[in-house]
Amino acid sequence: MLYVQLTSLPLHFAGGVGVLAFLVWYLRDHWGMPATGVSTAQAVANVGALAGSVYIAARARTRPRAVLAGSAVVMTGALFAMALPSTGIFVACMVAFFTMRSAMTTVTGMIIIKYLPAEVVGRAEGLFNLMSGAPILLAPLLIPLVQRSWGSTAVLMFLGVAAAISLICLIRFWPHWSDADTNEPTSPVNGDPLAK
Repeated sequence: MLYVQLTSLPLHFAGGVGVLAFLVWYLRDHWGMPATGVSTAQAVANVGALAGSVYIAARARTRPRAVLAGSAVVMTGALFAMALPSTGIFVACMVAFFTMRSAMTTVTGMIIIKYLPAEVVGRAEGLFNLMSGAPILLAPLLIPLVQRSWGSTAVLMFLGVAAAISLICLIRFWPHWSDADTNEPTSPVNGDPLAK
């Protein structure tokens, strides 16, 4: 459980609300895309995000390592690829980015609800929301600073490097982490499981 949350923190930073606003602005300002084109790209990205959530929710068994590994690789690669001089690549990567971000968010939420005892779900979810909330709030503060200092494309590289930290976490935690740890719901036990 903790490995899932720690691995997803860099992805929460790279995929927060400020990032969506930046990407929409980038399409409009950097690529000069008309408002209708930007709206279409955002709509397609939203459809991709919905598809990512539905796919994870519909699976009988959740494989957190596979989902997080896929999310980390795709989101990191997409951010770097968005810096390439191609509007088509940018939009395709934007769709892939938000599809995998949604899948990652869904699987981390499902683990808390499905695999923790009911009596500690509220406290655990609050703790994990606090952990993920910090990077989500930090990104909108840093993006303007990076943009003013090094330019718009540098923001994409900055976010890509941040997302790549999740790959380091995967490599670090992989030997100690089995999908079996989260594939079987945790049974309620006496005492406070979070205190152990």
